[in-house]
Amino acid sequence: MTECLAANESAIRLRSGHKLRASRDQSLVCAEPTCPGEVRDACGGRVKELTAAIPTVVFDLKDATGNDVTAASVSMDGQPVAPRLEGTAVAVDPGDHVFSFSVAGQVKLEKRLVIFEGEKNRRERLAMGLTAASPVSVAAVAVPGPGAAASPGESVARPASASSGLGLWRGVGLTLGGAGVVGVGVGAAFGAMTMSAWSRVTSACGAGGPSRCPIANQAAVSSDQSSAKSDGAVSTAAFIAGGALLAGGAVLFFTAGRKGQETSVAVVPAVGPGQGGMSVLGAF
Repeated sequence: MTECLAANESAIRLRSGHKLRASRDQSLVCAEPTCPGEVRDACGGRVKELTAAIPTVVFDLKDATGNDVTAASVSMDGQPVAPRLEGTAVAVDPGDHVFSFSVAGQVKLEKRLVIFEGEKNRRERLAMGLTAASPVSVAAVAVPGPGAAASPGESVARPASASSGLGLWRGVGLTLGGAGVVGVGVGAAFGAMTMSAWSRVTSACGAGGPSRCPIANQAAVSSDQSSAKSDGAVSTAAFIAGGALLAGGAVLFFTAGRKGQETSVAVVPAVGPGQGGMSVLGAF
């Protein structure tokens, strides 16, 4: 009896605080057959109401090459909500939350989302490796070009491959160019998903757009709008970063290793939400 009443009061308090999942858990306790009939009926009705109100999100996480990522743990405001991603809907509380996605060997990805009560199967597409906590830099290195002599008393370390094949910096240029191609490919893939989502919005709402969409279609349109915005942001960031890496790789490949000239380079790529770029600094 005492436990039933305490669970009922706790459920009501948690519901008022928008902690819908915890409120449902407490409501299940006081909906047990051993609880008094009046309390049991109230809690049972609350369980049904909360089940309909609790929003769910389907997280579609991909790596930098566009492959699905499942071995990612998900937390909301620092509290775990899913040990891994398996393509199923994750129940969350409504409100403004920061979701974190952790994968072994990867920089943690964070995404701020405003979740609406009653929103079901909201689809969020995200990409690991496109958002870095801080810029990644490659320290400047000076490599004398062919025919350039070191200063007296100066010791110059040369990689074994610098004097043969493509050369050190041309090899770095090809590597950066390859990464740029991958970035552009990811941008193209997410761009296609953006166009597809907006096409569904247009089909559901007609020429009037989302602001004049029929009420019956608003739930689906809201999800497609959210997907289009998030996919578009990832596409933009990937295109910018990919283009910058391609440009930097071309600069390194075509200018490095000129005779009698020292090559000094600092490469600093940086990508953030909706933006990206890379700085190539030095003398060639």
